[in-house]
Amino acid sequence: MSSGQISQLLGKHAKSFLFDIGASLYYSGAGGASQSWFVEEYRNVGIIFDQIYSWELTVHHPQKIFEDLPFEVLVAMHYYNIGVNADHNSKYNPWRFIRKLSRRSDFVVVKLDIDNVAMEERLVHDLLNDSIALGLIDEFYWEHHTGGNPMQYRGWGRQSSNNIVQSYELFGRLRGHGIRAHSWV
Repeated sequence: MSSGQISQLLGKHAKSFLFDIGASLYYSGAGGASQSWFVEEYRNVGIIFDQIYSWELTVHHPQKIFEDLPFEVLVAMHYYNIGVNADHNSKYNPWRFIRKLSRRSDFVVVKLDIDNVAMEERLVHDLLNDSIALGLIDEFYWEHHTGGNPMQYRGWGRQSSNNIVQSYELFGRLRGHGIRAHSWV
């Protein structure tokens, strides 16, 4: 899709959002630099995020969080150096943020990778039961730690009761709601 097509898709009043759940730092993280990857990859197809909401449980000094952010990212960034909460009414629930901040005409990208299997799976199941948030998310990236995945032997270990077939089913359900759902590693 070209930048012109994306601009038409978004419309003139639409905003673009990145919700990065398990953000690490802009140029570094346990699994790599996801923040900069999302910003750069989407910029390459004509999307500049108007707002970026990031959550990271690992405590970082504020200067470390913000020092490497390009100016365009800094003005869009809302960084919460706390963990998320899967409770539907929690002020730290990312789906609550999405419901409050975005509209159907907006472009919403979510990345979920907090390395807490139980919390991630609960968030995904809660999302699948949240028709409003489901209708607002366009793209969803999730590192689902499952048995039967080759990554189980390269650092993950056996952390989930789900297997890769059940993971495909969850991704299929997300896609069935119109979300472009991708596995993230």
